[in-house]
Amino acid sequence: ILKKPGKLTPEEFELIKLHPANGAKILIKTPGISKLAYVVTFEHHIKYDLSGYPVVSREKGGLNLGSMLVRIADTYDAMRSNRYYAKETPPEKTIKEMEEASGKEFEPVLLKKFIRLIGVYPPGTFVRLDTNELGFVLQTNPSDPYRPRVKIVIDSNGSKIENPQEIDLEEKVPETGNFRRSIKESVDPEQFGLVPEEYL
Repeated sequence: ILKKPGKLTPEEFELIKLHPANGAKILIKTPGISKLAYVVTFEHHIKYDLSGYPVVSREKGGLNLGSMLVRIADTYDAMRSNRYYAKETPPEKTIKEMEEASGKEFEPVLLKKFIRLIGVYPPGTFVRLDTNELGFVLQTNPSDPYRPRVKIVIDSNGSKIENPQEIDLEEKVPETGNFRRSIKESVDPEQFGLVPEEYL
């Protein structure tokens, strides 16, 4: 089922929904496994508003902190990965969709902290700037996840730069107070013949 290229049938999805409970049962029977491991396994597809699966009572109380963290990380990883049935979602679109689900699917404070930690454009992402330059994200910026440190690798004319320049996207033009550069979108490095390892 996991390798099926098309949409799952209702019956197949019901089978998928069994994996948290089945996984927790296996872990409970496994010697030396902590309680946290099987609690998180059971809860990681339950949303912050207690919808999702397995179905739990609304009177159950809150989810475990570990479960809420894993749900955020698991969702982000699933959206950012190429799967048999879907291509990876760009990082900025992933974050936007997750922010829209804050308070329903995800605990709001934890989601904000997650975004500040990894950034909207994580290290290793190639981005197009509003100057039409291409940059390679080097480091996130905890004070503004939309403005990481980047290395300019292709200039505004489309030429590859021999000695890439490192810039801070928080830098402003002194006369106007406007940001010198901003990210427009993430880009697929293969389209430009770029290899991430070259810029690490």
